[in-house]
Amino acid sequence: MAYDANSIQVRDFRTAARMTPGMYIGADGQDAVFNCFLEILNNSCDEAIMGRGDRIEVNVQDNAIDIFDHGAGVPRGANKDCEEVLIELYTTAHSSGKFESSNYSRVRGMHGVGASTVCVCSEEFKVWTMRDGAEWYMEFKDGIPQSKKAVRKRATKETGTHIYFKPDKKIFHIDESTPAFDFKRIKEELELTSYFIPNVSFVLYNNMENVEVFLSKNGLRDFAATKIRNPLHKNYIYANKHFDGDIDIEVFAQWTSGKEKCYVFSNGALNSGGGTPSSGMKAAFTRTINDQVKESFDGDMIRKGLVTIINIKHPHPVYQNQVKDKIQNQELRGMTQTVFTDAIKDWIVKNRADFEKILAMLVKEQKAEQAADKAREAVLNMEKKEVEHKKQKITSSDKFKDCEKHGQDSMLIICEGNSALGGLMPARNVMNEALYAVRGKVKNLLKHPLDECLENQEVSDIIMALGCGIQERYNSKKLNYGKVAIATDAD
Repeated sequence: MAYDANSIQVRDFRTAARMTPGMYIGADGQDAVFNCFLEILNNSCDEAIMGRGDRIEVNVQDNAIDIFDHGAGVPRGANKDCEEVLIELYTTAHSSGKFESSNYSRVRGMHGVGASTVCVCSEEFKVWTMRDGAEWYMEFKDGIPQSKKAVRKRATKETGTHIYFKPDKKIFHIDESTPAFDFKRIKEELELTSYFIPNVSFVLYNNMENVEVFLSKNGLRDFAATKIRNPLHKNYIYANKHFDGDIDIEVFAQWTSGKEKCYVFSNGALNSGGGTPSSGMKAAFTRTINDQVKESFDGDMIRKGLVTIINIKHPHPVYQNQVKDKIQNQELRGMTQTVFTDAIKDWIVKNRADFEKILAMLVKEQKAEQAADKAREAVLNMEKKEVEHKKQKITSSDKFKDCEKHGQDSMLIICEGNSALGGLMPARNVMNEALYAVRGKVKNLLKHPLDECLENQEVSDIIMALGCGIQERYNSKKLNYGKVAIATDAD
């Protein structure tokens, strides 16, 4: 087949989005449909962030969803470029009223791609917009508008937007027997979002039944209360700072007995992959803690069990991709580091007892890590020794008498002293029974550090005889004997 100028094709947005939705929505299957939900939810959240409406409602059906807000309502009607802006908004990529509008700052939906992708990838997509004294309606099927202009439904003084969409399962590769929407995941998202858009009610319905309402009064502090389990100190690290450029950064941190976790939010949305703010947080903890105690604790050790939350409000967030899993504004690294540095220092001054408790934990962790390093080094030295002994065939030792064949049918018999060894020698089967004589009691491995145990000749010899390594380097396939027997006196 010839490849020339005639081979070059240009796809329109609708065709491209329907053929490769992952390029625009960042996933496939139920994950992609969830991202579609987020794109529409984000637009409703933007209204609430800008102070327009204090209630967002979501009704989940098996294969469709409704999202209502009480914001300003989506504009409709003709403009200089088209007869109906609703068609332009929901079928054309990079169409938005937020790009250069002072009506929308520090919001989630910035690219003008998400809602149009949802529309063109849905079997049905319906929008009701209430503004200018009336409710207007427009319907799309497979991304194709079913009328040239929005239809006026009724007079109303209310404002807001209601979106209904039924994603095309074929486009998203979802089996017909599988619900398009994961109700539990949507519930978790609404609860999460409520913490970062305080004083806005998020109402969830399941086929217009089973109402649940999520409402936070204290924002980040309420979220922290749900995430902190088994804290190691009472008073947490907290600060909130405003920067030039209309940027706000709020931070929270507390050490726990669990795993390290970092939550990054921008304009009310979770950035699951973190981004530049999490880098700033890590630098702040490593430098500030070490500067305070004149130590060189490892950053990962300092953050062991640390739960951090970073809440950012930014007029022009830069994201890694359309699904916004990482916020990438470079200035946020230094800003976040500054906020955390000041917050940590203030916390240390005001909560010295808490800090001493964390410092004691770090010292203990450091000693444990050093002991682990010594143990790892001892194991490596043991392996080197084992290789050397195998070359010399430790049969040269008077205390060890190997058998001729190794494997599942062979046995290592451990006895006490040379006299016991001499008594067993005539009775053993030299083909598959090996003998090793220890001097008195062997060192108790449960009561001493591993590196000390490996310095004991008997322990070292037995490990080398077995041949299978120890700890993370243990390999049962290298075991020389199928059985180990201990032949001792009753005492």
